[in-house]
Parts: sequence; structure tokens; C-alpha cells
Amino acid sequence: MIYSWKQSGKSHQCRYDSMRSKDLQNGYYHNLDKEIVIKKEMSQSQTLKTAIHETAHARLHDKEIMENQGIEKDRLTKEVEAESVAYCVCSAFELDTSEYSFPYIAGWSSGKEMRELKASMDVIRKTAGEMIDELTEKIEMMLEQKQEKLLAAVEAAGYRFAKEESKFPTSAVYSGRHS
Repeated sequence: MIYSWKQSGKSHQCRYDSMRSKDLQNGYYHNLDKEIVIKKEMSQSQTLKTAIHETAHARLHDKEIMENQGIEKDRLTKEVEAESVAYCVCSAFELDTSEYSFPYIAGWSSGKEMRELKASMDVIRKTAGEMIDELTEKIEMMLEQKQEKLLAAVEAAGYRFAKEESKFPTSAVYSGRHS
């Protein structure tokens, strides 16, 4: 399992699986099992993009959520929204998926009316913003934990860091003392 999360009080999970080589999809969201399945052995960037794409499907296109909200969307709209969210989120973290995302979005949006595409823009913007905020918070928390562990290991090895006054108020300077 890659990760799990709760949404609308239900537990969801994400896992890797082998998919037939002729299968063109890189992943899918299973509505009944509340599970994201991602194709094994893709590049890290494609795996990450696919995880975000499928998470967008889980958030936006879960059958129960859509029924409860009285929302109906065709597959074209769902794919445009999910890939657009994935593109925006990946871009925010400097992962360029345009080579894959632009043709994908263009293919799924061909034949759509401008008003249909505009209706999806608010959904895409809101969902991408929420996911960016959540991922940023999680990354900051992980970095903080990693920094605390590293500092503890360095201090356990006998090294000490002392705060010194400098023109950079938050700098810590190695004191050069070793026990």
C-alpha cells in the first residue's frame, strides 16, 4: 500500500498493481472498494502524477458523493477535471507534466462546449488549491520531523550547535565543540 486517507468518513487506500501491458491506463479509482490502483514500474514522476489524478477522481467523482450532491458528469468531464487538477498540483511542486497532460486534456475535452469547460474551472481550481495546501502541510511536517531526527543524531554523536548573533537572525553556527 502506498498511502491511505479518510474522506466523508470512509477509509480509502492506494496501492500498486501489475496491469496488462496492452492496458493504456496508468491507474484507476475503484468506486466500490474506495481504492486507487496505480500501475507498477512507471517512472517516479508518472507514478506521482497518476496518484494525484486518481486522488482527484476519488475526491470529485466518487459515486456516493456525486449522488448525495445531485451531481452528474460524463466521463469526458471527469477526465478533464482529474488531469487538470493533477497538472496544477504537479506544477505547484515544479513537476512538469505538460508533455503528458496537455494532449490528455485536449483529447478528453474535444467537442466540449466552452460553458462546460468553464463550469469545470472552479472545481479544478478549488480542488487543486486544497490538494496543494494539504501536500505542502504534509511535506513541511515530514521535513520538520526529519530535521528533528537529524539534529538528535548529530547531538547524540557529541556535536553541539550554538546560536550566535549575526546579520541573519535565524542562523545557527556549528560551535566546533565535540565531546
